[in-house]
Amino acid sequence: MKFLKISLVFVLSFLLLVGCGSNNTQNNNSNNTVAKEYEQSKQEEILKEFDELKSKNNKDSKNNDTRKVVSLVKKNIPNMSTKNADKMILDLEKILLTNLAYSETNTLYDKAANIENALYEEAKAYSYDYNKLMANRNELSNTEVKDYLNFVKDGGYIIYTPEGMIGYLIDYEALNEYSTSVSNDMANYLKFKAMDSNTPATIDAGLAISYEELSNRIALGENFLKDYDKNNKIQRKIAIEEYLYFESYIRGVNNTPPFDFNTGKIQPDLLASYKKDIERNSFAGNLIKELLEVVEANDYKYVDPDVNYEFYEKILNKQREVVEKFGEKFSINNDDINTYYAELYGQ
Repeated sequence: MKFLKISLVFVLSFLLLVGCGSNNTQNNNSNNTVAKEYEQSKQEEILKEFDELKSKNNKDSKNNDTRKVVSLVKKNIPNMSTKNADKMILDLEKILLTNLAYSETNTLYDKAANIENALYEEAKAYSYDYNKLMANRNELSNTEVKDYLNFVKDGGYIIYTPEGMIGYLIDYEALNEYSTSVSNDMANYLKFKAMDSNTPATIDAGLAISYEELSNRIALGENFLKDYDKNNKIQRKIAIEEYLYFESYIRGVNNTPPFDFNTGKIQPDLLASYKKDIERNSFAGNLIKELLEVVEANDYKYVDPDVNYEFYEKILNKQREVVEKFGEKFSINNDDINTYYAELYGQ
């Protein structure tokens, strides 16, 4: 088994949930009702300690170990103000992502390499389902594997295996447990991201969930962004994830095009999903209706294998148009995406 050196997955990434109104800055289940909020001076001490740990876990650090940062957040976030809780989550996310982006500075891969064969054998008992292996890690008889899995989990990560190689994702499901301590917007963001870390939307440049599931995620994102404010940093993070979901849904991904190569026609399950979207009469659904009208005009063919690609160009242009319209709604374009990820990964 080989080990993936950089594990950055678009994360992209269930059942429809009804989100709280995003214009509220305080979560309805306020942390004041869950735990007593620390005095401001105490919160400042914790943030100072957090910043010190953050300085020791960056792209220029050696042998990064994120466990202390995760532990500090877990211990104190229920007692922080909503504003400070949101800040801790945003900073923790950046630390965890930067640690993956600059894999030579962390110890995840080195630890895995030392127990490669043993890890592989333990995973075999769970049909190489590393989520199940992680869930049962403390029951393992091999202490080295158990310690490694606890190191991964305590550091804020989960394991995923694209093409049989070990990689890591942020454990957003664990962060989602802090939803009662953060703002509604942050709680929505963590829900959104937890879906993708639990079940990534794409793996190995191919769609890893059904079109219906992808559509549901887009509908959930639209619900979270009903009262969108482009100047709200957390809402904008949701909007960028939403835009990337929509772009994949419309244009497809490298290994999962929206049409069948043999017939040139739209994938049947994608067509069925598009029709359901149109029935929702949402902003996304209305854009999909525009696209489908163009596809229908050519007997649902994206390309004609026996003729030429003239009509495919027309569909490509329509795809580009509806994606751009979707981005305009949230004031997002490709440059914004590139800037966002550069900042997120500490570049």
